[in-house]
Amino acid sequence: MKYSISTGLIFLLAVLTACKKPAPPDPLCSYEPVPQTTRLESGLGAVEVIGTTGEYFYLRDRANKQVASGALNGAVGVRPGEYTALLNNSTHAVFVEEGRLTKCGCGSVQAIGGTVEYYYVLDSAGKQLASATLGKAISLFPDSFTVKLNNTTMPVDIKAGGPAMLHAGLLEVTGTTNEYYYVLDSAGTQLASATLQKSTALFRGTWTVKVNNTTVPVEIKPGETASLQTGTLMVRGTTSEYYYVLNDAGTQLASAQLDKATALLPGTYRIKLNNSIAPATVTPSQVTDLATGTVTAKKAGSDYYYVLDDKGTQLASSQVNRPSALLSGQYTVRVGESKKLATVNAGKDTTLVF
Repeated sequence: MKYSISTGLIFLLAVLTACKKPAPPDPLCSYEPVPQTTRLESGLGAVEVIGTTGEYFYLRDRANKQVASGALNGAVGVRPGEYTALLNNSTHAVFVEEGRLTKCGCGSVQAIGGTVEYYYVLDSAGKQLASATLGKAISLFPDSFTVKLNNTTMPVDIKAGGPAMLHAGLLEVTGTTNEYYYVLDSAGTQLASATLQKSTALFRGTWTVKVNNTTVPVEIKPGETASLQTGTLMVRGTTSEYYYVLNDAGTQLASAQLDKATALLPGTYRIKLNNSIAPATVTPSQVTDLATGTVTAKKAGSDYYYVLDDKGTQLASSQVNRPSALLSGQYTVRVGESKKLATVNAGKDTTLVF
């Protein structure tokens, strides 16, 4: 049987047409002729991703090489074939035909809060895909993600079209010092920290707030502000010694040099200064002022003196002629084998001559 040249060409075109792979069904993408307003080189097709932000998408070929990029709602031309579209590191497979536009939809997430902090989008493996400041939307291809805000998390399902809105709550811890507060989960893991007076955005949940190891639970609700007020403890004195704040069990919660304020959550505490002890009640937004006195053993030489309580337990020691800060009370001062009673009053120096 003999074939003419024209018959052979017709046969070849029929084979090529039969082998051409049709566009697969895709619930996210549609296929239509390239608009006349879109200029393309001969032999190319185009991809457009429809979204509500001004972000960019990228196209990678089957070798994972980036071949094109464009802003959302704008078409980019590429050769016919199969590609992976990336949008803020979320992905979707796209198919491109010659002379046709593959138009795909996307969704977005928007975390809203009252601060300028960042939120983060993670995939199912915990890998960070994108981030933005609160109030700014992030476009993504539809899927299930986790949104993280100050290590508090919330799941979100992204669908094509409108944004998924996540509302954070605010935590405000006020105080008069420049110390930090910390937010912990039920396992004691730190979720966030900030200086007093600075608000922190968090997703809903019951968390623990810690200020100088004093703690209180707090419930965060979407769109609401949870406010906590610390009190201030000021232990005054004329030396450079340190005071310590203890709870009822004797656990140390905080320490500071005399004349330096300490922020604490409201409660009743014990103040220790050179092992002398006094109670102190801290109330919200108030300053608890505790003045100390000093005792000095005056004597020639370089001996040491020792301060004892009424049971003979040593509370403090120092070289003679140097003051020791103590809370108000009755004490015994010993230099060598010589002992004298001392009454220490707030804001006063008690000097004993040996």
